[in-house]
Amino acid sequence: MLEVRIIGGMIGLLFHVVIIFVLVSFIRRRTNPGMPRGGYCLARTRERLICLVWAVLLIFFAVCLGVYSFVLLTEDKDGWDYMNYIYLVIGLLGMAVCTVAGIYEGYTAIRDFLFPEKSRLAASIRSQLPHPDLAPGIQELFSIVDQDIEKNGEWFGKVAVGREWVLGDEASYIPHIRAVFGRDEVQTHHTGRGTQLRRIVQIYIVDNRRQVQITSLQNPRKLHLLLSCLRLRAPLAYFGDYREYSGYCHKTDTEWSAMERDFQRRLSQMKYEDEARRRTRY
Repeated sequence: MLEVRIIGGMIGLLFHVVIIFVLVSFIRRRTNPGMPRGGYCLARTRERLICLVWAVLLIFFAVCLGVYSFVLLTEDKDGWDYMNYIYLVIGLLGMAVCTVAGIYEGYTAIRDFLFPEKSRLAASIRSQLPHPDLAPGIQELFSIVDQDIEKNGEWFGKVAVGREWVLGDEASYIPHIRAVFGRDEVQTHHTGRGTQLRRIVQIYIVDNRRQVQITSLQNPRKLHLLLSCLRLRAPLAYFGDYREYSGYCHKTDTEWSAMERDFQRRLSQMKYEDEARRRTRY
């Protein structure tokens, strides 16, 4: 029991530290709406610390399921039927899944906070450079996006759109964007206590490597404004509804190559028309 109390105390302390950090960050953003110290990208990696809350909750659920499974294992099984064994298996599997997920969430949150150069955001920027192996240090790497957002950025909730970069949970280089899908749907779950509604607001950005950046938003109106802005910044990209997302991502290599050739053809035509308009001005 002493060990359980110690673990519970440590989890509670960690939970309060994360909450205080999030509140301080929120107050700083309210009082200083400009670029945060260290830049937008560094601030985004520090915000990942909030995931420790989810990690703690997952570990808590794992402990609860572990206790539940332990109680079942110590019971007399003479009167058990197949449902009792199903409950036991569900408890053990749930404990394993929650433990792995909690450890992973906690590890990535601490990694991104302490070592931003190893974060998903840094990896997404680095991978879209002409020569990822020759990418600069983390400060210069983040400044590539920060400078664009500071000079040209428009904010839509947690997503910023610059002239060359989109900053969400990860970063997308606008010339590489091939498709954008908006998701605004309400999911209904029927439980014993009634009906629960959950609204999902997300944006999916697919680039020329068939990589996807997914960012969740809170306000559906921000999503529609974000899509309108991206239509102006990436006019050649395909814009569709979330129902089209799966079919788009599962196109064959032949279909993808054909779309890429068509994209490059339209890009060349657009550049030619822009150059022709410049010449007529002079």
